[in-house]
Amino acid sequence: MSPAEAGATTVTVICVAVIAAYRYLCWLLDRHIRQRRQERLDLAAWQARAAQAARDANAFRAARDLAECIAIWNRTPHDIPHQTRRTEEDQ
Repeated sequence: MSPAEAGATTVTVICVAVIAAYRYLCWLLDRHIRQRRQERLDLAAWQARAAQAARDANAFRAARDLAECIAIWNRTPHDIPHQTRRTEEDQ
């Protein structure tokens, strides 16, 4: 093998190695980006579920408070003037 052929082979091998390293680094970067994107999506989904749970809890709390108010209202005596007042004709 002549020195020119050896030089050409060396350049070819170096170019192939550089291209392979470049592709590997691109693959690593793409994998990293995809993982971060998935983590962001997972976080957003978790935040949405947490917000929905908070809304559900607030709605449940409001319904419970309303039911409690109605129960208290039903337990207390109500003196409604037009129903308790007797007219002269009734006496």
